[in-house]
Amino acid sequence: MGRAKEGLPFAGGTLLERVVSAARRAAEEVVLVGDADRAARLGLRSAADLQPGAGPLSGLAGGLAGCPEGLHALLACDLPFLTPDLLHRLETLAGDADAVVPRVDGRLHPLLALYRRDCLEPARACVREGRRRMEDLLERVTVRVVEPEEVRPISLVRAVTNVNTPEDYRRALEALEDGEHGL
Repeated sequence: MGRAKEGLPFAGGTLLERVVSAARRAAEEVVLVGDADRAARLGLRSAADLQPGAGPLSGLAGGLAGCPEGLHALLACDLPFLTPDLLHRLETLAGDADAVVPRVDGRLHPLLALYRRDCLEPARACVREGRRRMEDLLERVTVRVVEPEEVRPISLVRAVTNVNTPEDYRRALEALEDGEHGL
């Protein structure tokens, strides 16, 4: 992207503010992992990465460490079309699974997923072992994979859309102008 994605202007705020807004509508508490100053500016509690610079798996472990039992969402900062309805629907589909992960076009989306606090120790173990991919964790826990047809009329394809390139960002802005707000 060439710059920090979370601060990109979007829908009268930033991409991060957009994700936080959706999360606040779906959860009792939203915790920002990593930047304590940014969390304070957004009125959020912060948590430290288990191992700074070790990626989202380390962030998940750090975030889960301060959370009670139950399901918790791990959300990337660049999901402009995330909706609280989708988060609620994922929760209803969880059953006894440790993780609830959407799959679109054969690809899992572990950065828009729910994880039980029971994932904390397997996540810590992965980080200790130098295994940093979210898929490394998913191999160690019970996963409920959610397909697009299970959440209709919510568009899972739209919800997992993230902003990795300037072209992705341009497309997201165009979709917003065309009335595809998501929230």
